[in-house]
Amino acid sequence: MSQSSLVTKQWWADPSNYTKGRQDTIRGIVIHHAASTSLDSVGQVFSTPGRNGSAHYGVCAGQVHQYVREEDTAWHCGNWLGNSATVGIECINSTGAPDWKVSDATIQTVIKLVADIAKRNNLGKLWLNPDADYPTLSGHRDWYGSATYCPGDYLYSKLQYIADKANEINYPPAKAELKWGKLAKVTIYKCAKQPTYLYGFNHTHATNVEKIKNFDKGELIEIYGKVENKTIGRTYLLTEYSYTKKIANGFLEADMEKYEPQAESDIVTVPEEGASGNVEDNPRGLTDFDYSKTLQEFNGAAKTIEDKAKEQKIMIPMSNKVYDILKIVAIVILPLISATYIALSKIWGFGFGAEIDQTIQIIIAAINTVLGLALVKSSSDYHKSDK
Repeated sequence: MSQSSLVTKQWWADPSNYTKGRQDTIRGIVIHHAASTSLDSVGQVFSTPGRNGSAHYGVCAGQVHQYVREEDTAWHCGNWLGNSATVGIECINSTGAPDWKVSDATIQTVIKLVADIAKRNNLGKLWLNPDADYPTLSGHRDWYGSATYCPGDYLYSKLQYIADKANEINYPPAKAELKWGKLAKVTIYKCAKQPTYLYGFNHTHATNVEKIKNFDKGELIEIYGKVENKTIGRTYLLTEYSYTKKIANGFLEADMEKYEPQAESDIVTVPEEGASGNVEDNPRGLTDFDYSKTLQEFNGAAKTIEDKAKEQKIMIPMSNKVYDILKIVAIVILPLISATYIALSKIWGFGFGAEIDQTIQIIIAAINTVLGLALVKSSSDYHKSDK
């Protein structure tokens, strides 16, 4: 019979405090609280002759001490049948009476030890039942003849949590096999069913796939990529947000149709999925097409203003030094800021939202127009002395 590899120290109990060998196989694990905030104190007690009590292990945050080998019978249940068929674990308290709490770090170490014992001794999935003869996980107070408060109300309330987390270690939940693929270009799809659902599809069984939101037939969605859930044999279409953030929310491909606009007038603004996983009302502001068109109109109007200013010889008095500074700002700094912001936002995916991003670019263009007007200075004006 193997011992736990998690043991950090062996502090053997005196032979007068346990029985060599077992008259039964290991059927379960019993949790105790040590009624002490010192792990060393437990080893000292069990190694003292005539104590008439012991446990197999003692646990504190990140530490596991062993007092009795698992093939031997520790005296910890107050019940001989229980002693013969279980492994006992003493948990160090973080506070004393009356709460006898146990730290989260200690509980996490207990979970690992419990999972290890259960796996090596083929206990299967751990379960609790105080009325059962041999539950796979129990508290000291659950055993017949044990008139005790151990392991205290706090730790006793954590037993189901310990069992669940230990089971997750030994029986990790199955994961769906997802195959991600980006489309060659963003494509507009039309909802073909009434209603069409946005699904959370990261599941191993089709019956567990959940409906997140419904859409009316005919609604248009910009699709960035698709994901095949190979485990359940279905393919889903994802927006750019879901695909780039690896959020498994998408539209069932069978419920969607490609949308082909017949003319430029058919190009429409479509919603995209927001950070919450739901599709919101046009969170990106204008479409790329509409924004480009708006920017062209703005630049045209700004150029007209600048041309008129030049015709009317509108000039802003300034020194040559101010002129040079404004020239650097207009020609180098503002364009560099704009280009850097756009490039970094595409690389790292950050931004303030499309409306704000687009507004920032318009404001920068407007500032450049104003600076352009300020810089309408003749060369003769420029070489005048600053005196």
